[in-house]
Amino acid sequence: MLTRRDWLKRTIAGIGSSLLSGSFTSVYPYLQNLTGNSVTILWQALRLGSGIVRWWETGGVVEEATARARTLPAEETGLYSPVHLYRADLTGLLPGTTYAYRVFLDGQNLSLEEGFRFRTEGAGTFEFLVFGDSGAATREQYEIAQRMSVENPALVLLTGDLVYMSGSHPEFHQRYLPYYCSLMRRVPFFPTPGNHDYETAKAEPYLSLHVLPTAGVPVEDRGRYYSFDWSNVHFVSIDTNDPLREAIAGRGRMLEWLEADLKSSSRSWKVAYFHHPPYATGPNENESTVSLVREHLLPVLERHGVRLVFSGHEHSYQRSHPIYEGAVASEDRGIVFVTTGGGGAFLYPVHPSPRLVIGESVHHYVRARVEEERLSISAVRRDGEIIDRFTLGPIV
Repeated sequence: MLTRRDWLKRTIAGIGSSLLSGSFTSVYPYLQNLTGNSVTILWQALRLGSGIVRWWETGGVVEEATARARTLPAEETGLYSPVHLYRADLTGLLPGTTYAYRVFLDGQNLSLEEGFRFRTEGAGTFEFLVFGDSGAATREQYEIAQRMSVENPALVLLTGDLVYMSGSHPEFHQRYLPYYCSLMRRVPFFPTPGNHDYETAKAEPYLSLHVLPTAGVPVEDRGRYYSFDWSNVHFVSIDTNDPLREAIAGRGRMLEWLEADLKSSSRSWKVAYFHHPPYATGPNENESTVSLVREHLLPVLERHGVRLVFSGHEHSYQRSHPIYEGAVASEDRGIVFVTTGGGGAFLYPVHPSPRLVIGESVHHYVRARVEEERLSISAVRRDGEIIDRFTLGPIV
């Protein structure tokens, strides 16, 4: 592994901070919205030019996609100069297949000579990672990012508060993209927004840097909440910020969308994730938004057989007993709630609760392995030690 000093020189100084100094040329490409037959590849540059992506299977024909560019003006982003965000959509891919790709801008190869690699969604066993409350530019964030970079997940879920303190463009370019670029170029990140991500223009920087699933989502809410399938799992990302409050007030459609989305899924497992945890303890446990989640969101999840929920917001690791209608339930009925808010920001205390199996104020991430009849979860401390390990079966 790189030392933190070398890594900071190579990434923060070479990518994120250079946007503020004017020396920036490009941000390494990263994957978005990877499915069984398509993927979106994004990257950024200070110059406006001709962008293309070439991709191929091992020994196969090289194909090419043209990228389109969108300009992010400096007066809106607070960066040194306008930044051009390039997007190439690759289609016609085969499920469960490994591809190599290279990214070019005006003929310059922005990737390794042998190309980067990704694997499309397909049937069978897979692993994914989960973390949140991360983007604080701390040693702990760096150490967790480095440890995750040597994992081999199919995808990564983020439970919100991707950057601190205000979800601004400079923060995303300094405290998000540089830390995870080596993982993001080969694995798709599927985030949910936190309250800090909303503090700049109602999450405009967050929305501008991600391309997320849109099926069934009202046009005005695209990027804020969504769902997708991977193998035998239906994942659903829920926005517990403005869309939840708007839906409760009758001015938004997220809860209506969620009901229909979960009802239509026949996957073996249903996993939800959102920022505000309904049953975690700590300094945020009595917030009004947490109460709204319990009252209005959880009944929908319970009605449609959601087995596991990931959240952040409390800067700690916590796992609940299975819970149904607010009470501890049997192992084969209730929802297990995992709070993973230890991705790099300062930690919060964990208070005792009869609903908790375990709670620890610790920096960490979560590793999950999905098989046909079993879902295995491990919480990993930044030094690699396993904090917690448990296994779930399907709801009966």
